[in-house]
Formats: sequence, structure tokens, C-alpha cells
Amino acid sequence: MKPSKILVVYYSRTATTRVVAQTLADTLRCEIEEIVDRRQRRGLPGYLRSLLEAARRRPAKIAPPARSPEAYDLVVIGTPVWMMSVSSPVRAYLERMRSRLPAVAFFCTMGGSGSDRAFAQMEALCGKAPLGARAFLQREVAAEQHRARAAAFIKELRDRLRPGEAPADAVRPAAGGGRAARTAKPASTGRSTRTTPRTTRARAGSGAARSRRAAAATVSEAPASEPNLHAAAEAPGERVQLSMEGVTEATPSIETQ
Repeated sequence: MKPSKILVVYYSRTATTRVVAQTLADTLRCEIEEIVDRRQRRGLPGYLRSLLEAARRRPAKIAPPARSPEAYDLVVIGTPVWMMSVSSPVRAYLERMRSRLPAVAFFCTMGGSGSDRAFAQMEALCGKAPLGARAFLQREVAAEQHRARAAAFIKELRDRLRPGEAPADAVRPAAGGGRAARTAKPASTGRSTRTTPRTTRARAGSGAARSRRAAAATVSEAPASEPNLHAAAEAPGERVQLSMEGVTEATPSIETQ
């Protein structure tokens, strides 16, 4: 069988993401391409520019990619985490190549957190779920302790993308803020559900029979308000979730990989 053709694409501001990308490419024995940013990001001005672009979700100005992603079976895309988000050069690449991407996988480097949100953004930009996603801590890469995690990531990808076969079902990264699917409830019409008997019993004119029928009618005509009560109970939880996302977006931090 013909082996799968894989491409590793990445952006790196301070070489941390480059180290992981090179480790993956060397182990996979595949081609590698760096996303070239047209703007200077060194020093404090570059740091602040990166922070602003990530916070506002603006794509960077990048050079045209040298390789066509549609020529590969899998493209592994790597980014540093900036302001709890995907970096602006990788955002630009994904927006430009969205319609040309085959199966994808993601990796990121970070100082401590933000991978879930970055992966969720990358999935949205690609328009497809990845075959796998893996985060690497900056301190692990600096100490060369990232190789075991890289090997596990590669095994996962190879298991999902076998030679000569279509890609296995993609998996969604564990991103925060997801809501479970809800089962739709039929809308209430507000009409009575009273049932009229076709026959009457003997002695229907007695006072006891009339009382029983009146009680049954009262119960059956009560409005069905349960769906509205469920909606009201769920609303506070949704407001808390949005509030927490707002706190995350306001966190003034940026990783420098």
C-alpha cells in the first residue's frame, strides 16, 4: 500500500513551536513548512502587536505558502497560544487554505493554559474536526521533555490514518464551554385534552357521576407549562458560562512561542 503523505505546517515566534514541529516531522519522515509572517514581531512592539491581533482575532499578513495542502493526505498544523487563542499567522493560513485542506491535526505550545480554546478556534477556521490534537508546555520543550508526548501524538495519528485507507473519524478537542445536545420537547398548544366518552353509564344523572366528571375535566384542562419551566431553569447556567468566557477573553497574557 502507498504510505500516507503528511505535511507539518507551523508558525513560531521564538522557536518553541518550531522545535516541536521539527520533532514531529523527523519522526514522521514527512515534509515541513513554516508560515512566514510579513511583519516584525521582535521586542516589545512585536509582542504588543501579537497580543492585539490575537485579542481582536485578526489574521496576520503572511507570505503565500510554498506547498499545496491538497497534495497531502494529512496536514498537521501547529501554533503558539497567544492571549488564550490561536496565533494570528496560523489564523491567516487556515482562513486562506480552508477549502484546500485535507484531513487535519493540531498541536500547540503554551506557557500554561489556553489550548482548548485555541483548538476550538482552529477547528472553526478549518471547518472540520481534527484527527487528533496535542498541547505541549513551553517548559517541557525547553527541557527536551516533549518527545514522549510527541511520540504518543504520532501513534494516535498513524492509528487514525492508515496507508491506503480513508481517514478515520475525527475527534473533537476537549474545548471548554460546550453544551450537551438537548432533546426537543413538543410545544404546548394550550388546548384542553378532555376526552368525551362515546357512551354514558347508567344513572348518569346522579350527583356522584357528575362530580367525578367535573373533577376529571378540571385536571385535563390544566395548561402544560413544563417546557417553559425547564427553559427558565437553564437560562442562569448559560449566563454564568458567557460571563466566564468574558473573563477568559480579558486575561492580559500571551505566550511567546
